Amino acid sequence: MSYPSRKMVSFREIIENNNATFYNYRTNEKTSLRARISFFALVAVFLSIFLMGEIGDFLSAVNTVVSIIIGFSFSVMFYIATEKASLNINGDSLEQQNKKEIVEKLTKELFYNVTYFILIAISVLVLSMAILIPDAWRILLAVGDLFWSRKPPAWMDSAMMAGSIALRIAFAFCLLEAGFTFARLVGRVNFLFEEKMKSR
Repeated sequence: MSYPSRKMVSFREIIENNNATFYNYRTNEKTSLRARISFFALVAVFLSIFLMGEIGDFLSAVNTVVSIIIGFSFSVMFYIATEKASLNINGDSLEQQNKKEIVEKLTKELFYNVTYFILIAISVLVLSMAILIPDAWRILLAVGDLFWSRKPPAWMDSAMMAGSIALRIAFAFCLLEAGFTFARLVGRVNFLFEEKMKSR
């Protein structure tokens, strides 16, 4: 017995689905994301300067908080995915049906928001661990200089420094994006709850 093949959702689709939820609720006009992304990128460059020191304790604290929020987000995502399609909205009038469609649309968009947040939050964890790799390699090179007279090529240390800076910029950007997405997620959950209460 053959089953129809199903395509896995890609990272690009997750990002596109989340971006599609940025619009004016009253006018349905799409909201531009370029200003926010450009601002976060600029701030991330400046933050990377402050992240060049010893940040092991800071990364540990961030990883702990992000891991807890990821676990909570998975619970929310599974709840939304398994929620019954039929909402408890009384009445068969056109107004009640419109409210039902609005709530169902917001619920679907909220699922996209949670999925995107989990993706960004996991990126924060991965980047925080990747930051330690160039630092650890640089320490090994310094220790090696004490025992071997032959020093590594100068370009290797420059490449390690460039990689370390790039990782810190990416980490700072994802951390800002995760914070913004989580705050927006909380706001949208409250908005969905209010819409559900109005529909009762």
